[in-house]
Formats: sequence, C-alpha cells, structure tokens
Amino acid sequence: MAVKKRKLVQISGPMLQLDSFLQACCADGRFEPEQAMRYMSVSLGYATLSEENPYPAIVQHLEDLAGQIGQSLTPVVKNEEITADEANHLIDEVSAQLHSLYTVRQELLEQRKMCVEGAERYSHFKVLNVNIEDVTNCEYVAVRFGFLPLVGYEKFMAQYANDPYILFMPCEESAEGYWGVYFTPKQKQREVDGIFSMLYFERMIVPGAAGTPEEIIRNFESNVQILDQQLDEISAQVSAIWQEQKEPICRAYQAAQKQAEVFALRRFAACKGKIFVYVGWIPAADEKQFTERLEAIPNLRVVVKESEKESSHFSIISAIKKRFSDRSA
Repeated sequence: MAVKKRKLVQISGPMLQLDSFLQACCADGRFEPEQAMRYMSVSLGYATLSEENPYPAIVQHLEDLAGQIGQSLTPVVKNEEITADEANHLIDEVSAQLHSLYTVRQELLEQRKMCVEGAERYSHFKVLNVNIEDVTNCEYVAVRFGFLPLVGYEKFMAQYANDPYILFMPCEESAEGYWGVYFTPKQKQREVDGIFSMLYFERMIVPGAAGTPEEIIRNFESNVQILDQQLDEISAQVSAIWQEQKEPICRAYQAAQKQAEVFALRRFAACKGKIFVYVGWIPAADEKQFTERLEAIPNLRVVVKESEKESSHFSIISAIKKRFSDRSA
C-alpha cells in the first residue's frame, strides 16, 4: 500500500483568529496537529496554551438537563456558534423554570410513597373491625403491630399462650408466619416487648390514622389518586417547558459539542502575547484546498515544508492576507 505524501504546515496569526482557523481547517480531522513548541525556540518567548476547556461541562449539563426531563437531545439542521456564557445562561434559565416544579414533584412523590406504604401496612390487619385510633391510644394497654415468624409463633403458643398479661391476635397468615397485634398492660410493656423480641417479632410502626383498617386503606388509595393527578399536572408543565426550550437546548448542545472539540485543539498551539503559531500535517494533495480555506480568514500566514525529509527549517511559499511585522510579533 502506497504511503500518501504529507506536508508540514505552520500557521501564525492573531489569537483572536485561532478559533476561526481551527474551525475552518482542523475540525474535519484531515489536519493532524503537532505540538507547536516542538518547532519553536523557547528563547523567542513562545509558550504552550494552558486553558480549561469549558465546553465538556456544558455538554454534560445539557445532557443532565434533558435526562431530568426524560427527553433526548436531537441534532438540529441549523448549526451555530455559542459562547460558554450564552450556554450557561440558557442552562440556568431552564433549570430555574424546572426547579420549583421538581421540588413540588418530589414532595408529591414522597407523600404518595407514604400513602402506598401505609395502605400496604394496614392491609395485613383488615380483620380488625375497630377504630385504630382508639386501639393505639389506650390509656392502660400497650399495643404492638407486626409480624411473628412461624418459629416464634410456635414457641409463643408453647410457652406464653396462657400468660394472662399477653394477648396475641393473628390477623393474616402466610407460609412464613403471622401478621398480628399483641396487647399487654403498660406496666408489663418492657417485659413483654423483651419476650416478643426473643420470639423474633418484627414490629411495624403503622402510620397514624383514624377509622378501621378498611377505611384507612380506602383513604390512602383515594389520596394516591389525587396525588397522581397532581403529578400528571406537573409532568404536563415540564413537557410544556421542554417544547418551548427544545430547539435552543438542542442548538446549544450541538454547538457545545463542536466547540468542545475545537477548543481541545487549542492545546497544540504556541502563543506569544496576541500571536499564535500552529503546526501540523496535511496530505500533499490537500495543500491548495487548505490554503484556500485560510484565505477566508484575515491576517494569517502559512509556511509549508515541502517534504517530510527536509530539515526543520520552514520555507515560505505563500502569505495569506498580510504578513506580521516584527513589531507585531
């Protein structure tokens, strides 16, 4: 396979034109940059650019923003540049619109979770046809709701079933054991709690509520329906914000992706004051096309090394627009 001939190119110009040069001539990947300082003398006062690329963080923030909304970022036909400040302003603006909605949504979700868990807990005690508030507020009797494993239940029946100070009422049976309630005088509470702990009783704190378990469950389920409606309203408002901001967000995302790549190329440049120098390889066959792209950017000059076997000395073959005087360098 024949090796394609390449040429080494040096471009110099005002720092203000560095990004324009990178976008026009380097972003397509055909230009292979070298560290410019390898070809420059430190004594001339040049140094490698050392900067933090602001665009990857912007790309990530936009992806996070779309992810929170549950949407994807799609390419847009119109391609445009965007500054880091403009992108961050857009992110802050949309985030502020969503923040209050997300705060309310989180509160609603927490309330919904409590209702679902409350209904699930009381479902084990449906056979209790009494007002739970009356039971839990007994003045002289301690009441404990929970689950007694089968091994603990068998031990209870063998040793404590006839204890006058303990009443265990099974409410729901499963293969693993019994959901139920035990009662004991409050003066015996600590002792009986110790016994049931030894029996592996898993105490469950039931949410405070009034009515029978059946009535409480219905109230929880009704609250869940109301909360679901409110959550749907929040989702509709979020969707409306996305529809309004989708195009600018996608434009900003596409621009930030491109500018992150372009900005990353700046690290190959050498700079001195307001002047940059850039060095890299181009296919020899692309020289004309490459120099034509440079002609569209004012105040640049290009120097091309004719062959990879030549010395590191550059010979000027063309000057683009105007040359820099020694004074400007």
